[in-house]
Amino acid sequence: MTTLLNVRLDYDSADRLPEARIPDLLAALDAWAGPNRRTVGVYGMGQAGQIVRRLLEGDPRFVVAACFDARGPALAGKGVHAPDRLSAFGGLELLIDTTPPIHQLDVAAAVGRALPGCDMLSLYDPLAHMHTERLYYEYWCACLTPRQTTPEAARLGQTLLEAALAAMHGWHEAAGPVAVDRLRPILAQMRRSFGDHLEAELGQALAQPPHQRIAALERLAEAFPFFVLPRDAAATQLVQDGRPKDAAALFAPALTRYPFCHHTLTKAAELALLADDAGQAAALLARAAAAMPGSRRIAALMRDTASPRDAGRARQRVLNRWMARRARPMPATRQTRLRIITPVWGEAYIETFMEVTVASLLAEGNLPQAAAGHDIGYTLYTRQADVAALERHPNYKALTDCVPVDLLRIEDVLAQPQWSHNHKYGLMSLLQTDGLQRALGEGAHSFLLLADFVLSDRFLTSVLARLDQGANTLFFQSLRTCEDQMRQDLATGFTRHGRLAVPSRELFRLGERHLHPAYRKHFLPGQVMRTPNSLYARTAPGDVIQHTFAQNAMFVGPCDENVEIHRTLDVDLGYNSADAGLDNHHIVRDNRDMLFFELTQEHEEAATHFPGTPDHKAYAYWAYRHMDPLNRHLAAFSTLFTATEDRPAFGQAELDLSCAVAGLLV
Repeated sequence: MTTLLNVRLDYDSADRLPEARIPDLLAALDAWAGPNRRTVGVYGMGQAGQIVRRLLEGDPRFVVAACFDARGPALAGKGVHAPDRLSAFGGLELLIDTTPPIHQLDVAAAVGRALPGCDMLSLYDPLAHMHTERLYYEYWCACLTPRQTTPEAARLGQTLLEAALAAMHGWHEAAGPVAVDRLRPILAQMRRSFGDHLEAELGQALAQPPHQRIAALERLAEAFPFFVLPRDAAATQLVQDGRPKDAAALFAPALTRYPFCHHTLTKAAELALLADDAGQAAALLARAAAAMPGSRRIAALMRDTASPRDAGRARQRVLNRWMARRARPMPATRQTRLRIITPVWGEAYIETFMEVTVASLLAEGNLPQAAAGHDIGYTLYTRQADVAALERHPNYKALTDCVPVDLLRIEDVLAQPQWSHNHKYGLMSLLQTDGLQRALGEGAHSFLLLADFVLSDRFLTSVLARLDQGANTLFFQSLRTCEDQMRQDLATGFTRHGRLAVPSRELFRLGERHLHPAYRKHFLPGQVMRTPNSLYARTAPGDVIQHTFAQNAMFVGPCDENVEIHRTLDVDLGYNSADAGLDNHHIVRDNRDMLFFELTQEHEEAATHFPGTPDHKAYAYWAYRHMDPLNRHLAAFSTLFTATEDRPAFGQAELDLSCAVAGLLV
C-alpha cells in the first residue's frame, strides 16, 4: 500500500522550492530513508523537480531511478518519462511529488495503481493551499472527480472535500444571498425572469430626474449588491457632474462583491485617480494586475500614474473616457456595415465550414438578402497549406459571388510586428482580435463566426434589423449538437445546390434531437458541473430554458475598447463592447429567426460533469470567483429554445429556474 507523506511546504508558483525550505525536505527524506540506500523517483520536472533531482543525485544515500512529467520527455528534459511509464519502474521505493498541490490526489491515484509498494512524498500542503488561494470550488471538483485510488488518498480527498464545501457554505452565509423567498412572488406576479425584473428596475431609476437619479440607482444597488450596473451608472453621472470623490465612494462597495475582477478593480482605480487619491489608485491597480497578469492596459496605467511626468496626461485620458460614457443612450437608427470574421484551418474543419457554415450563410435569408441592403465583407483566416482546399470548394466561389472575401494567410498575420513576440492569447483569439482591428479601421460591426456553426435561415437579416435599430452588441446563448448525426439530417432534408436553408424552429428540432451528451447531462440527476456557467430546465417536451454566465458577444460595434482584450475574447469582449452593460445591447431571448448550433463530435468535450450532488452554494462561489458584473447580470435573463411558433407564457419551470439563478447571484 502506498503511504502518503508530506513536507507541508506553502505553494508559491513563483518560487516552488525556496532555498530556506530545503532543510525541511531533507529532514523528511532522512526520516523516511533511515540508514539504507533507497531507490527514488521524482514526479514533476518544473523548477522544484529540477532542484529535487539535483539534491538527490548529489546524495549517495539515494539512487534516482526515474523522473516523470506529464509534458513528456521532449519538454521536460533528458531522462524524463511520461507518467504512463510509472509501472515500468517497479523498484521505486519513494516517488517525490513536486506538482502543484491540487494535483496531489491524481498523482496519488496513479502511483497507487502503477506502483502499489511505492511510498509518495508530496512537497506541498493541499489544505493550506486551498485556503490560502481560496480555491474551494477547484478542490471540490478535484475531490469529486472519479478515480481508482488508495484508501489513504481517499481519506485525504474526503478531508479536502469537506473543508472546501464548509468554506463555500460559510462564505455563502456571510455574503448575504438574494432573498429568493421574497423575490419569487414578485417574479410570479410580473411573469418575468430575474433579469427582466432588474432591467425594469434599472430603467425606472435611470428615468428619474437628475437630482433624484443617483439616490434611486444607489437604492437599487443596495437591494441587489451583485448588480453593479446601477453603481457604475451613478458613478458616471457623478464624474460628469464634477464630483469624482463622491463617485469613488459610491462605487467602492462593488469591490466587496468583485474582489477578483480586473474590470472592477481597474474601474475603482480610475475613480480613485480622478478623486486625487494616488495611493488608493496604485493599490487597486496592483490588485488588478495580480488578477489579470500581462494586461497591457493595466500595466500602462500603472506606469503612467507612477510617473510625475505622465500622471497628469494619464488622469486626463481617464477623465475623457468617463466623460464620454452614457448610461443607455437613446438608440440611433443606421445602416449597419458588417465584417464577418472566421479563422479556420485543418482539413476536417475546412470541410465542415464549407459544407455547413458557409452553406447556411448562403441561405436566401442570410447573405443574399443581407448583402443586398448592407455593406458586408468577409475576413477569412487560414494557413497557407489550406488555401487551395478552400478556394477549390464550390461554396467558396458562391461566397465570393455574394460578398467580398479577404482571404488572409495566418502566417502573414503572425509576421506582423504587433504579433511578432510571444502572445498570451490562443491563436483563435489572436486572429479574431486582428479581425476586430480591421473592422474598427473600417467603422464596421464585427460578426465573430466560428467554423463549426450552423445558422438558421433569416439569422443574418434578423440580426441586422436589430443592429440597424441601434444595438451595438448582440449577446447569444447557444447549444451544441452532435456533428455527424446533425449533418446527415441537414444534408438529406435542407441542402439544395450547396445552400442550407433551415428555419429556426426546424433547426431547433434537429439540434435538440441530437443534443451533445455534455448538454444532455444538464438534465440528468446526480451530475455536478465542472464549470457551472449555465443552468437548464425543460418546460415542455423538446423545449429548453437556459440561463448562462457565458453569453456570446457575437456581434460587436466598432470601438477601441473591443480590441483591448486582456486574456481571451470569451473573457473580455462582452464586457468591453457593452461598456459593462451601460451601452445599448440586445440579449437574444428566444430562437425566433435567430438560432445557431455549434457542431461538436460526440466523443469530444465530454468531461464537463462528474457524479455527485449539485450544490448551488458551491456554484455561487464559483461565480463569485470567476464572473464579472456584466456576466452575472446577463445570467439573470432566461433564453427559451422552442420548436413552437409562439413563445410560451412564463411558466413554473421558468420561474423555478430564474429563482435558482437568483440564488447564485449573491
